[in-house]
Amino acid sequence: FPYLSFGSLRSLGILLLTHFSKVLSAMVSAVTVTFVPGTEKEFKKKHFNQAEFLAKKVSEHIQIECVPLLIKLFDTKRQHELRDNERSGNLLGVFDIAPGAEAPLQNARVLLVDDIKTTGSTLNECAKTLLIGGAAEVFCLTAAVTPLPAVLNR
Repeated sequence: FPYLSFGSLRSLGILLLTHFSKVLSAMVSAVTVTFVPGTEKEFKKKHFNQAEFLAKKVSEHIQIECVPLLIKLFDTKRQHELRDNERSGNLLGVFDIAPGAEAPLQNARVLLVDDIKTTGSTLNECAKTLLIGGAAEVFCLTAAVTPLPAVLNR
């Protein structure tokens, strides 16, 4: 970051520390950890759901149960193949509350885990579904975030 002065870096560091403190507080006070689901077809193709793997590791670390609260109802176009303005429309109505998750979801504080955040469309749609389903609060955690210039240049 050659365009940032030392003072700017210090301010950025304080801002990040404040942010991470809030995230850690949310993680510790969450009562349920869940993940962005895929479809059966996607699982058969990859044999792996990165978000589920990460959520289970986080839940082990903070000693809070990981529960599949969401299901993905049907396959969609792959998000990374779409333009930014197409991403949110691609996911409308795709997620629903998993069978049997209605009761545990009521008034729950949920930590929603995904592998990568680019525009936030997937996390937004999942969080909206959880809130409509009865969650009190939804906090999102990702392993990576696509840099803003990469998003803007698409």
